Amino acid sequence: MVWVTTNPTPGPGTITTPGPGPGTCSTTPGPGPGTRTTPPGPGTCSTTPPGPGTCSTTPGTCSTTPPGPGECRRVVISDTNWPKAVNARLSLLIVSVAANGFIANYQKGALAVALQLFREELNITLFWQQLIISGYYITGYLSAISAGFISERVGRRDVLTVASVIYLVSLVVSATARSRSQILVARLIAGVHVGYAISLSPLYLSEAAPKGSKGLATITFAFFYALGLATSHLLGAVFTNVPDGWRYLFAVGALPSVLQILGLLMVPDSPPWLAHQGKLREAEMSLISLRSKTCEYVSEFQCILAEVKAQQCKRGIVAVFGSVTLRRALLLGSLLYFTYAISGVFVYLTFGISLVMRMGIQDLTTVFLVLGGVYAIGIVGVFVCVSLVECVGRRPLYLASVFIMALGLIITAVTIHASLLYTQDVDLPSVHPECEANTCRDCALNNQCGFCFSPGSVFDSSCVPTDYGYGFNEVSESGVCSNDTLLGTGVVVFAFDWCPFHYAWVALLGFGVFVFGFFLGVGSLIRTINSEIYPLWASSYANGLASSVALLTLVILNLVFLLLLRGTFRGLYGLFYVLGGINLFLFVVFLFLLPETKTRGRKHKERLFQRPLGCGVLVGRKKCTAC
Repeated sequence: MVWVTTNPTPGPGTITTPGPGPGTCSTTPGPGPGTRTTPPGPGTCSTTPPGPGTCSTTPGTCSTTPPGPGECRRVVISDTNWPKAVNARLSLLIVSVAANGFIANYQKGALAVALQLFREELNITLFWQQLIISGYYITGYLSAISAGFISERVGRRDVLTVASVIYLVSLVVSATARSRSQILVARLIAGVHVGYAISLSPLYLSEAAPKGSKGLATITFAFFYALGLATSHLLGAVFTNVPDGWRYLFAVGALPSVLQILGLLMVPDSPPWLAHQGKLREAEMSLISLRSKTCEYVSEFQCILAEVKAQQCKRGIVAVFGSVTLRRALLLGSLLYFTYAISGVFVYLTFGISLVMRMGIQDLTTVFLVLGGVYAIGIVGVFVCVSLVECVGRRPLYLASVFIMALGLIITAVTIHASLLYTQDVDLPSVHPECEANTCRDCALNNQCGFCFSPGSVFDSSCVPTDYGYGFNEVSESGVCSNDTLLGTGVVVFAFDWCPFHYAWVALLGFGVFVFGFFLGVGSLIRTINSEIYPLWASSYANGLASSVALLTLVILNLVFLLLLRGTFRGLYGLFYVLGGINLFLFVVFLFLLPETKTRGRKHKERLFQRPLGCGVLVGRKKCTAC
């Protein structure tokens, strides 16, 4: 039996006594002013937690009458009351789970930095660069596919804890690697972590947070996501000139992972998952530990039981695909993750260093500092998202995000295109017939050659053959641009597929616009929306399947991406134009398909996908006769 005060505080002259029976509230007029008032006993009303499907539906009253389907009253805690609604245990859970976002992006940024530092030491060729990057996403895809099945049996917390231990192993292998094969093995191991992290972390956060704060809790994952990317590049600047600095870069990544594991060991598992497994007592204790007041947990727990009872016969991946409404929700969730992968963020991760170097900055320390600052713009985007998501909604922010990303890509494309249209002449005649060119543009668009020049001088430029033994930052086969020392100090620059341009900084501006737009919606809300559109019994399976779409897309893109740059997208501007067009197309698609999911109850969410996607999004459902 649980004693809880659910009635409004009685006024002066009122004696409140414990209710005579379960679920009954009794108030008796007290004596007049000046007469001693007997304090009420523990609990204004007595409520015995009813069976599944029973909960209070009227504020300020006690009821044991089972509500109708979808009428279960939850305790709503608004984001404006966030500090009051969150206790220390819940805060620890949110930080520990959301730290997976930091870890996932830290390792991506660390690899981008490390590739610049160990490519010569470990002989990283174009093929090996493709293999190392793609291998990470291949194992990530496989783990995301299995995440729903495993977490449904083991639990969200335990799976994420094991995934973090696996990530620690990958860091040890990376930091001690002596060959490119060991780097590949480390990336394959790290991919296992990212698959579980991106599919289960938002789900765990959403299930643990109070209603009204679920959106904010899942967005904290995006905050750490942006923070990890910025931190990895800033630390890259610190370790650039340190012998074996890339090893320290990987080693430092172990610290947040160790702290995360300790935090996960101190928090309970998801209350809805425990209830769904029939562990009602454990689910109740878990919920109590995550709420500030007992009165906040009673109604919420009863509603969890009601939802579990309503869905107790639905289990397994077969049931996910057997439901028409769930298939539609899964299609929308998968499309959101596909947008994340195809949006162009992988291009900026690959070419961010190149874009900064095109501004004339050749010192890697400065390059990494600039990139760290650009990625920090993503943190600003997350804060803007947090401040607007509850009052504006998910849909408007997501649409604005896709449009802003398209704008950033087009700005970058136009700048790179202009740099090839307005270029300087080649001064020195080429001794290689295949590299004869009159302008930098002619040289840059030649698959076999690159433009060699000295910054600040317009009289010593030449077009020379490229040495393909290096990754993206190729050197020439002969001449001054084959000297690593001169290239490293910036005395000479070898421009492969680009030309020096006075307004190259505008491309970096487009980069910043893209990063802001990405974290304003796409990078922040795909996990929030996915955590809101699936029923409890299917959430782990559906989140795993949807997130695997992003990882599979990234596998394909990274396998063919570098090869495309050698041919179709030579010069880069074509690639950015295509990605900008794709984002504009996706903006139109989501304008018709993406519904608003903010503060939707279970009953409403079920109705949301009873009709085809897009039905009733731009027009009222009553007018949606075509559906």
